[in-house]
Amino acid sequence: TTIFSWNDVTDAASYRIQIDNQANFSSPERMQTVGTTSYTTNPGLADNAYYWRVRALNSGGAGPWSEVWRITVDTLAPAAPTLLNPQNGSSSDVNPTTFEWAIVPGASRYEVRFGTNNPPIAIIPASTNRYAPSIPMVPGIYYWQARSWDAAGNMSAWSLVYTLNIISSSNAAPESSFYTVR
Repeated sequence: TTIFSWNDVTDAASYRIQIDNQANFSSPERMQTVGTTSYTTNPGLADNAYYWRVRALNSGGAGPWSEVWRITVDTLAPAAPTLLNPQNGSSSDVNPTTFEWAIVPGASRYEVRFGTNNPPIAIIPASTNRYAPSIPMVPGIYYWQARSWDAAGNMSAWSLVYTLNIISSSNAAPESSFYTVR
């Protein structure tokens, strides 16, 4: 549903709202009289661009139409990203590695979820189709996936979960242990 609202007009008993997909209001999708300063579409409007205006009514008649406003109803989520690199089930000694997915048409941002649990739990916002952790990752199996968001705030489903085995490079320095042997 879409909620339309406007300011109260002195001495208004009710309001008439017109909503149309044509700027000239030649065949309104909705024309409703309401007793409040808002109108909720029920059923909702189909995805499209719409124009709307409102005017006050009282015992003396109808006031002038308001300025015309334009909105776009967009309820379609973008597609889930297709993961590209690293390949599912691969191993890498590049640490930190860069996670990459195909650009989704209409996406304005992405989220990456990765970690050592399946499903992964850490959610990181990404403004591009790549993400690289800022610090090296502890060697082991990592799970990762991504989803896209469009400008209207619709989010896709999460992509498939891929795994990556981070391994130590052959010339890596040993890491300190938390235990001391005496």
